[in-house]
Amino acid sequence: MKTLFTWGNNDNYALGDGSTTDRSLPVPIHYSTEWASVDCGANHTHAIKTDGTLWGWGYNNSKQLGDGTTTTRIRPVQIGSSTNWASVSVGEYHNFAIKTDGTLWRWGGNSSGQMGDGTASSFPYNISQLGTGTNWAKVSCSGYFTLAIKTDGTLWAWGYNSTGQLGDGTTTNRNSPVQIGSGTNWAMVATGGSHTLAIKSDGTLWAWGANSAGQLGDGTTTQRNSPVQIGTGTNWAMVATGGSHTLAIKSDGTLWAWGANSAGQLGDGTTTQRNSPVQIGSGTNWATVAAGNSHTLAIKSDSTLWAWGANNYGQLGDGTLVNKNSPVQISTGVNNWAQFSCGESFSVKILYAGISQASISNNTYYAGSEFNVGFEAAGNFSTSNTFTAQLFYPNEDTVDIGQLSSQNSGTITARIPWSTISAYGYKIRVVSSSPELIGKENSSWITINNPLTIQSVSSTSLCAGDSIRIAYNSYWTLDEGNEFTALLYNLSDPYTNPGSIGTLVSRNSGTISARIPLTTTAGTCYLYIESSSPGITNHESFIPISVTFPLSLKSISNSQVCAGNNIQIAYNSCGTFNSGNVFTAQLSNSGGSFTNPVNIGQLTAQGSGTISATIPVNIPTGSGYKIRIVSSDHVVTFIINYPTFSISSPPTITTTQVSNIANGSAWSGGSIVGSCWNITARGVCWNTSGSPTINDNHTNDGSGSGTFTSNITGLVSSTTYYVKAYVSNGFSTLYGSQVSLFMITNSNFRKLSFQGVLTDISDNNVSNGSYNLTFKIYDNETTGTMLWSETQTVSVSKGIFNVILGSVNPIDLPFNTSYYLGLTVASGTELSPRTPLTGPIYQNGGFGR
Repeated sequence: MKTLFTWGNNDNYALGDGSTTDRSLPVPIHYSTEWASVDCGANHTHAIKTDGTLWGWGYNNSKQLGDGTTTTRIRPVQIGSSTNWASVSVGEYHNFAIKTDGTLWRWGGNSSGQMGDGTASSFPYNISQLGTGTNWAKVSCSGYFTLAIKTDGTLWAWGYNSTGQLGDGTTTNRNSPVQIGSGTNWAMVATGGSHTLAIKSDGTLWAWGANSAGQLGDGTTTQRNSPVQIGTGTNWAMVATGGSHTLAIKSDGTLWAWGANSAGQLGDGTTTQRNSPVQIGSGTNWATVAAGNSHTLAIKSDSTLWAWGANNYGQLGDGTLVNKNSPVQISTGVNNWAQFSCGESFSVKILYAGISQASISNNTYYAGSEFNVGFEAAGNFSTSNTFTAQLFYPNEDTVDIGQLSSQNSGTITARIPWSTISAYGYKIRVVSSSPELIGKENSSWITINNPLTIQSVSSTSLCAGDSIRIAYNSYWTLDEGNEFTALLYNLSDPYTNPGSIGTLVSRNSGTISARIPLTTTAGTCYLYIESSSPGITNHESFIPISVTFPLSLKSISNSQVCAGNNIQIAYNSCGTFNSGNVFTAQLSNSGGSFTNPVNIGQLTAQGSGTISATIPVNIPTGSGYKIRIVSSDHVVTFIINYPTFSISSPPTITTTQVSNIANGSAWSGGSIVGSCWNITARGVCWNTSGSPTINDNHTNDGSGSGTFTSNITGLVSSTTYYVKAYVSNGFSTLYGSQVSLFMITNSNFRKLSFQGVLTDISDNNVSNGSYNLTFKIYDNETTGTMLWSETQTVSVSKGIFNVILGSVNPIDLPFNTSYYLGLTVASGTELSPRTPLTGPIYQNGGFGR
């Protein structure tokens, strides 16, 4: 079993663990334990499984993953469907891989001709074959160039060549493969940031390209455009290149390093640049080595893992962010490390360790079931290692269901959690703690049933407030004192804000008597059963309940009313309300909001009814009003959206200003504009002290727009009064502005005796009989102000009549003034001319003609 571990910089998901979190300790990145090889680039990784499939993850802006997209992948995804991949090499933005048939394939960026097809373009490539050759043996990619060895031992190069890294004796970029020299004994090649190292089959070591940091190892810092031999040794076994440093292992197991060393990446205990190979320690058991941009990892023959160099992203894997200039051992609890690769600032390794597929006794369980999970483990696990059985549903979180402290195989006693939601499709796997390994899940799907089921309900269509009986069954006999609770969830989300509607203390089956709360939102609700000991909820066998709201609108008398008018709001209610419950009609604002509702009427009742409500006179006019009914029992609210409900303005009243008036005279009270009320208009009079109405004589009541008058009687002479008009519709009263009037008076009231003759239009005496005559006194013969008036029914004989004026409406006029009497018969036009009144005004209590 081979498990993939990774650590270091994770900005572009290069680690493949599903996050962008840097890791300073090795973490497994995939459940599979069949990894065969791996190689890293700047920000992406490729790996091959033992079944020959190719996988990739990380940054993908130039299609460097090879999945045909530019989508960054946070976890390994399979590249194509081929199962014959043999090796893969990863550059910064391009990749090459060899299949088992010896064909060479490429994908990614081609800005410097690194695809080798004779072109150079920024357009990224999908996976395609390079040429038709079937004799490619090894390939190595770096930043923007590539080198490869054929099965005949020839060496070929193409791509970027600014520092002679291709080795063809020039610094010219090559868009197609060119052979490097004529040798046929090249055995291994490694490409660094801008330099190349290679080993021939005779064990000699060769280098070319950039050398500013001494990374070629020839004792100089001189750039080389063609291969130069490094020393005279013939026992070089392998070589690895980093950004500007190089490491190599000899056949005697010694490790050597040279080049840049600012972060301690050479591992010689210093940060001193080396232009020639220096041995790292005295060990003779180094097996393999890999280099990143400024860090190095190596494995010894005992399969232990060692690291040194830059560690600012945790790329060494020792749990710190501190650079190391000497090798430090990296341990995860198992030391069976195999093939690995270093990216620019991260690392990916394969560990010979794993956990077999979990095995279980059957594939159907109830929540709460106990069973055994068998497994096998490969690798030398830590003595403190713990194997944990986990239950999971695809793409959801895992749940630990049992543990075993062990270094290898065993059987875990597990239990399905009581709270597990019943479904088909669960899996079980085993994971270890030291190292953190994830085993393969069991081969078949598992069905988990809920131990609680609802057998029946008395009704599935109810009104809020109604009673319901819920019969249920429990698969297990639960703890003594266990309480079963009926839960009701509102509307479409059956897992949010449950409400308890009834309970029963029982160890198993039973029937719960419950009540649908009055506050339940109308619609489809969901009914569940839950136990307290242990906590079980039958989420999976919920019962949908159709709930009707307990309040509904029956009718409203008007969709348009005047402020101050009365409306009738009829409503229906279902459910059981408490005695003394009060239903209140409330009015929204003109925008339909009930933030500050206005109460407009109430009714004390337990059921349906009609509320007589009055729209307040001070409500602003508008068309966006709504009405709702609110119940005091559990504060149940029913909102009626009434789009045509509008409120019009009440009438406006103008009060007539009067400077003076005689007692008993008619005062023209004022005018009314607006007919949305069925109104009664009246005048009201106050005395100077502002006390309540005195002698409030209301006359000329009317409806709608118009004018009206009021006779003012019983007034005290020489007194100022305050008068205003008002209208009422039986529910509200509106007043006009207040005005003043002055009552003129003398010390005595008088009566006048008057005789006159009535003739018809031909000047003949009128017929004998009774006539309604109105007498008016003016201070001018033709115009002037009317000072007094009264109407009497007068007997006429031969056209002659005698009348005492002031007997109905007392006369109060000043001394020694000329007056003129006007006469109107019935409701006709006043007769002309007016009659002058003469004689001593107080003689015998009257004057006449």
